[in-house]
Amino acid sequence: MLLILFSIAMGGGFDWQAIEKQGTEEMYEEIQNLSVVGRYGKQSLEKWYIRLTSDVFGGGCMILLSKGTQIRRVPDNLKIVNSGIKMKKFDRYVALYEKGKLKKEWEKLEKKSAEKLGISSLSFEELERFLPDENYKEGTGARNTGFEKIANIEFPRKTYYSFMEIEERGTRKHIPVVMELCPIAEKIGEYMESLDRGGD
Repeated sequence: MLLILFSIAMGGGFDWQAIEKQGTEEMYEEIQNLSVVGRYGKQSLEKWYIRLTSDVFGGGCMILLSKGTQIRRVPDNLKIVNSGIKMKKFDRYVALYEKGKLKKEWEKLEKKSAEKLGISSLSFEELERFLPDENYKEGTGARNTGFEKIANIEFPRKTYYSFMEIEERGTRKHIPVVMELCPIAEKIGEYMESLDRGGD
């Protein structure tokens, strides 16, 4: 189905800021004390997050908003695309981040993670030297000994947050948007999913 570009009515997006805290409660505590929240009032801050993964750099991440919600402002360089898929209670969008500092940061973290493992990239072909294979999954073989190497390495990761401003029934609200950048974790997750699907 053809994607329909959703144009944001207001100019200028919200900045992306790095955040040190990782836990949900800790992040929320830090976010609600930001100057941007103080400017609009804590009562406008939603208590849920829009979480984005590296899918945002390729096929996009799905976002669901209540039917009729108006998007007024989004994070810098984030495109919000109407998926065109009809739902009864929600409007479904796709978030895309094609270029900007976060994509460059992702690529840098990917390179650093590969260097820590002594490989050229985080491709499945390279990661197979460190991860379980079909035989291990089926209980017929030993786990790749390289897996312990991955478990003992502290890989680089970064978390950034920003905001999406929406309007519901005449009320402006701000939803925290969190982008978690940890290439090795995502690649391992994708690899293990591929094993569950039979390697397709």
